[in-house]
Amino acid sequence: MAIGIDGLISGLDTTSLINQLVEAESGERTQLATRSSSVSKLVTSLQSLNTKLASLADAATASAKASSWQAYTAKSSSSAVTVTARAGATSSSLSLTTAALARGQVSLVDTAALAGQTSLTFSAADGTVTTVDIDGDTPASAAEAINAAGTGISAALVRVGGSGDDAEFVLQLTGATGAAGAFSARAGDTEIASASSAITTARDAEVVLWAGTGAERRVTSATNTFADLLAGTDITVSAVSADPVTITVGTDTDAQSALVTDLVAKVTDVLSAVSAGTATTTSTDDDGNTVVSGGVYAGDSAVRALSQDLIEAFTRPVDGRSPATALGISVDRDGAITIDESVLAASLAADPEGTQAFATALSARVAQVGTTYSDPISGLITAKISGQQTLSADLEARISEWDTRIADRKASLLTKFNAMETTLATLKTTSSWLDTQLAGLMTNYSGSKS
Repeated sequence: MAIGIDGLISGLDTTSLINQLVEAESGERTQLATRSSSVSKLVTSLQSLNTKLASLADAATASAKASSWQAYTAKSSSSAVTVTARAGATSSSLSLTTAALARGQVSLVDTAALAGQTSLTFSAADGTVTTVDIDGDTPASAAEAINAAGTGISAALVRVGGSGDDAEFVLQLTGATGAAGAFSARAGDTEIASASSAITTARDAEVVLWAGTGAERRVTSATNTFADLLAGTDITVSAVSADPVTITVGTDTDAQSALVTDLVAKVTDVLSAVSAGTATTTSTDDDGNTVVSGGVYAGDSAVRALSQDLIEAFTRPVDGRSPATALGISVDRDGAITIDESVLAASLAADPEGTQAFATALSARVAQVGTTYSDPISGLITAKISGQQTLSADLEARISEWDTRIADRKASLLTKFNAMETTLATLKTTSSWLDTQLAGLMTNYSGSKS
């Protein structure tokens, strides 16, 4: 690479001259860079818009499913009984009392009975027999082997006296809750644990339905949770009580309302992004002139069509009813969508099935629009992003070519100016020599005349 002499002989600012010459020749490169920047901004903005659209499509698709509207809330009249509604729940109520809580068998084993044992045999309530091999001759080895065997029985050493080397332990065995969790254990021929000798016997939880009536029924569970005692519910008891507890399952109108309000919020999010991208801005140039610039989506037909399609899908009537009267959804003259939640709540209360049908139909329309524009394969905005990315890559390649061309031109000019400075230096040296020679001749000439 040539090194600039920068006017050592000529006195010219050659660096500045070269830069001005190169700048004058690189106008197209400047235009390409400006366009590339605009395309990059458009791609980034479209990607953000597409993400919002995909989120809207997902929410609308979910809201369009009838199963999404099967939302229920469950309540209990006592803190001693908790209830959770899940899929399959229906509006209903039930009264019950808690007769017993589930518990597991707890047996204590004297660690002396484990001395010299290489295995223990466990028998479950259903007759299943499991042999647990012990690797070691300490109570801790026995406890470790039992816990690793996967029998449903846990073992823990409990210090009951002494300390250090003189500590005294017993082995506590705990089975799974429920009557089916009862067990017995043998060390060789010696029984070391059984249901009859347990300090706590295994027992099912038990609730009484319709207590005190001719229809009274007792229901048991191996745990303190009763699944599907009412369809689609999990009822958990935590205390024995003879006082009736009422379980009530009803429609979760808050969750249903949220399906609509969340959809409105996501539609608003998309429309706000479009509005922000199409808004004009006003600025002042270096000469004091007012400049009005269009937004990143200015003149973009695909984005304009998206906005129109989305508003139309969200506000067009369904079976002759308008979204404003059915769901409280309206759009103002600026295209802003709002929702009156009091209207929505009143509709759900007065005609839950009709309101749900209306909302699912509207959601399906919105989902179709969202998918049409944001589908990762065929979406219109997706395709636009792909096209703009291709254009951006082409512009960057052309800019890179210009950078190479400019660098070559700059090097060429630098070489020429350096050559000029070198030539001027040579001429200056020659001029100085000639001046010296002429001065000598004149001196000689003056001397000869004398």
